[in-house]
Amino acid sequence: MRTYLRNALGAGFIVATAAAAQSAFDDGAHDSSIHVTHLEATARFSVEELAALGTVEIEAVTPWTDGVVRFRGPTLETLARRMGVASGTIVIEAVNDYRIEEPLAPLLEDGAVLAVEMNGFALPMNSYGPVWLTFPSAADRRLARSEGMYRWIWQIDRIEFLPDAPPNDAER
Repeated sequence: MRTYLRNALGAGFIVATAAAAQSAFDDGAHDSSIHVTHLEATARFSVEELAALGTVEIEAVTPWTDGVVRFRGPTLETLARRMGVASGTIVIEAVNDYRIEEPLAPLLEDGAVLAVEMNGFALPMNSYGPVWLTFPSAADRRLARSEGMYRWIWQIDRIEFLPDAPPNDAER
């Protein structure tokens, strides 16, 4: 009986803790700004501050949404320029610790957008938000291929721009 009671109480605690965490996200208790760094420069951007950088609208097809959807947000290139970045590597992290590390140039060439809206509505935390790295895959089906889907990172909370690595002695 003690084992049953201990297991039942433990399960109840887990359910209550999970419900409280979800409630915090739903109530906006999670900080919805993103932390951006480049060398010594550090900035925090709220969703509104990201949108104030200037937005574009793209259409995309994804495995996570139905049909063609419209995304709106600043381009990744706009944010990079704001931070004084022209090249290098980018590290993007989500609230669940998912992260990608990629050369910046291909993301810029593919028209990456830091979406803050989908189909005219803000992206809530419990539905890919507040910021989702998206691509214009409706116009360029190459961007909708499964091998590139890992780049579509949502619930972004951190972006780090890394400089190009200096050439080593063997390359000189």
